[in-house]
Amino acid sequence: MLSVQDLTVQFNTDDGILNAATNVSFTLQDGKTLGLVGESGCGKSVSAMSIPRLIPQPPGIIKSGKIELDGIDLLQLPIKEMQRIRGREIGVIFQEPMTALSPLHTVGNQLAEVVNLHTRQSSEQVRELCLDWIRKVGIPDAEKRFDSYPHELSGGMRQRVVIAMAMIMQPKLVIADEPTTALDVTIQAQILDLMRKIKDNNASLLLITHDMGVIWEMCDDMVVMYASRVVESGPVKEIFAHPRHPYTQGLLNSIPALAKGSGKLPHIPGQVPSLLNLPRGCAFADRCPHVTEACRNDVPKMTADGARQVACFNPL
Repeated sequence: MLSVQDLTVQFNTDDGILNAATNVSFTLQDGKTLGLVGESGCGKSVSAMSIPRLIPQPPGIIKSGKIELDGIDLLQLPIKEMQRIRGREIGVIFQEPMTALSPLHTVGNQLAEVVNLHTRQSSEQVRELCLDWIRKVGIPDAEKRFDSYPHELSGGMRQRVVIAMAMIMQPKLVIADEPTTALDVTIQAQILDLMRKIKDNNASLLLITHDMGVIWEMCDDMVVMYASRVVESGPVKEIFAHPRHPYTQGLLNSIPALAKGSGKLPHIPGQVPSLLNLPRGCAFADRCPHVTEACRNDVPKMTADGARQVACFNPL
């Protein structure tokens, strides 16, 4: 349903060209959930926001690649056609609802705007549809909340409003950019449960997160990114059972529930290299316990092994 091939995204900065996503490739099937995982700044959000072409240009530029939704290359479409697809075909759940929602307009007006952009319905029909989705995402007293402003809602309610905005046109693809990061644990669980119901609408979900626990709970397949590149991809259960890239292994070992023994929590030593000055070879070389001379001189290419793919000269 969704195919991203060799996507490269750059940003022009005062310090030079920043490679935010480099030759990123992945696919997402109908009705499935794909997780993009990795440390902050690895290129997850940039790759995902390139799909509906929400990368600010300038300073950003989608340098190369192909993004196909049901066989249509989104990067080749005129901007007016993309505006028709956004909201109707592709819904986006943003990370921080307070910045995703306008403080000057009521919840009802913002939901209604999405509907009015894509359909021609009476104001009464639009209001009823909006109220129905406010109820569907679990917000009590829908009529009151319809006329509320975002600052009058809790963080969990605001995130539910953003989910309703993403889902109200029942798009075939939903992109969720770390939708639980700013919420407490109880509300996180409620939001994840709500997002599971997205599949009831036959939507495919692209979930961006740095939380491997969320990946295990929510996703069918996963893509692991490091320093702007994909380093491993495949079915979640297979990768958790046998990670093949040392970085993936490090991420999994850092999960408290999986850490063995009573000593210190394992961690990945070192720091992520600057995307403005990436090393000549593998970006993970300086942090990798299995580094070789080849790792320092060349960038490993992605190789396939059944449903699994890994970019490493010495896969585990």
